[in-house]
Amino acid sequence: MSIIQKALGKEPTTVVIFLANTKAFFEYLIKFGQKGSRISSQRVRILHHEVAKLARDFSRRVTAHQQAVKAKKLDRLISREDLTRCIEACRDVIPTLLDEVEAAPIEDCLSRFRFFGHLAAYLASIYGHRSCVYTNLLAREVREAKGDENAGYLVNVSNHKTTHKYGMAQIYLTPEEYGWCTRWLGLLNRGVPSNRFFFSNNGKGVMKDLKRYMIRAWQEIGLKGEPDFLDIRTAVSTFVS
Repeated sequence: MSIIQKALGKEPTTVVIFLANTKAFFEYLIKFGQKGSRISSQRVRILHHEVAKLARDFSRRVTAHQQAVKAKKLDRLISREDLTRCIEACRDVIPTLLDEVEAAPIEDCLSRFRFFGHLAAYLASIYGHRSCVYTNLLAREVREAKGDENAGYLVNVSNHKTTHKYGMAQIYLTPEEYGWCTRWLGLLNRGVPSNRFFFSNNGKGVMKDLKRYMIRAWQEIGLKGEPDFLDIRTAVSTFVS
């Protein structure tokens, strides 16, 4: 680990971003001048050269760091068989969980959270989206899904981590899956109508414990470990590629 990395306390990937921003700042000074600065233009060019050299050095370290991270992820990679088992088990139990939600008192949230955990595990094992795609999913976005009983339904999630770069996240639902969701929306109106999120807590905000209920569902199925959404995302993207 270099002196810079120790001082910043960051991984090489983050250090490269810092160096790139610093390099861009010096390039700006070189191009437009530095009125009022006590640093000479020659000194600025020297600093720019040194930062650029550090950036190149750390770029090589980033490759090694990424390979090490990938190897670590592969060591605990969820198997294709476990993903398939999760999908099949959740598909079988979700209708029963909805029955339990419907039969439970309005103030009882445990059956609802159990349903959420299984539905989140099911969707995550198919699509591998980040957790924010599910926690930020609005009830309105499910109601406004495009499609029909023949083609299925496409749900567009507008608010998630990489919206600015990749646009809306998409979840395709078969007629059966969309039926689960619309059934829950009817129960949502009965229980927590003030919450605009599909995966709703007892208040008006985002459900922050969805990961915990997803892990519980995973274990209830009989699968090993405590994978989070990122672990499942890594497995799904690995097998797709």
